[in-house]
Amino acid sequence: MDELLGMLKRTTVRDQSELVSVFASALQVSSETAAFFLAASDNNVELAANNYLATVGHGALTSSAVAAAAPWEGAAPISVPLAEFTGGNAAAEGMAVPGGGVVNLVWTFGNPDSRRWPRETCLVLREGTSLNSPTRIPVACGPGEQVSIGMQFTAPLEPGNYMTCWNLTCNTGYFGEPIWAFFCVPLPDALSH
Repeated sequence: MDELLGMLKRTTVRDQSELVSVFASALQVSSETAAFFLAASDNNVELAANNYLATVGHGALTSSAVAAAAPWEGAAPISVPLAEFTGGNAAAEGMAVPGGGVVNLVWTFGNPDSRRWPRETCLVLREGTSLNSPTRIPVACGPGEQVSIGMQFTAPLEPGNYMTCWNLTCNTGYFGEPIWAFFCVPLPDALSH
């Protein structure tokens, strides 16, 4: 974390869009996410990074991933794979599922790159609960190809709101956008109304 903040502090930027771009690259997030955390922190890079890490997580922030993504002098170039979420069914925010109910989702990812994804590529649980699904699923995808991944989630018996967030990862860290699903397990009598 100290290394990441040091790199961000040493970076000089000419305008807001460049700051957003550098922050997004360093944290491997979308420009919209970077802009949100920077705006919420009044462009205080350290506060924005800490807020992001405290709310979303920090599993991917290895020094090699940060060095690969950011334009710092002396950074060793490391190739980060490319991925696009190309579709599939996703759970609507707050989708009501009875306790113990099963939800099947299919997520499709594309590889717009000219290279295969690394051999160690997996879809992993990044944040939230696994909802009784495996937390690491090996994924292979060649250049220009798509891969569909079937996910089966089982709602907890306890009423409440549940979130699960998944991301592709390899030895350089997370890549592609995170995929979120939100479920609500209502009180048993609420389902009968």
